Amino acid sequence: MKKTISVISVTMLLASASAISAKEGAYVGGSLGVGLASDADATEAGATSYATFESDAGVTVGLTGGYRLPNNLRVEGELSYQSNDFDTVTLSMPGFSVSYPLASGDVTRTSLLVNGYYDIPTSSNFTPYASLGLGFSKIDVGDFTFEDGESVQGNDDTVFTYQFTAGVAYALSETLAIDAKVSYLATSDADINFEGDVISYEYATTNLQLGLRYGF
Repeated sequence: MKKTISVISVTMLLASASAISAKEGAYVGGSLGVGLASDADATEAGATSYATFESDAGVTVGLTGGYRLPNNLRVEGELSYQSNDFDTVTLSMPGFSVSYPLASGDVTRTSLLVNGYYDIPTSSNFTPYASLGLGFSKIDVGDFTFEDGESVQGNDDTVFTYQFTAGVAYALSETLAIDAKVSYLATSDADINFEGDVISYEYATTNLQLGLRYGF
């Protein structure tokens, strides 16, 4: 009997924590994760050749602040940063392709987004969710150097950005939750000036992140 009462008490406590963590109100959060930038094609207007930049896995960090609305909805602002080192650049043209290892160079992203969330209610401390975000990103293609020592100077551009996110939060307490998510973020092409040649640079990334969220 005591064991049954204990189980019921624990279940009620967890359900209470889950319910309180989903109450309306403001929250802040932070996340850290792995950024898997997609291979990026860079093309010049009217050119028949293009370059593809391959990147190593990088680091992404994010800060969020939002408000939990009725009907399991949330709206938040997100500031995030990501950096990926270049690995190889491949020059392609009709009937020909050659890859060049890079000694150094990177691409960084600084994004400011507004995200809309839908939290899927459950009877446990776990809350799955889905999100769509819109905003802008500064894409900075840094100077890069080939293994033979030749360097190319990069540039940056600010472009429209969209993001899809799916994840799950787990309520640790009435105010604190741990958050695991996967996001796909992509931008419109960035116009990067490579020493006088303006190149359209594609940018997309899939990110795996773990974070904390604190509700007020």
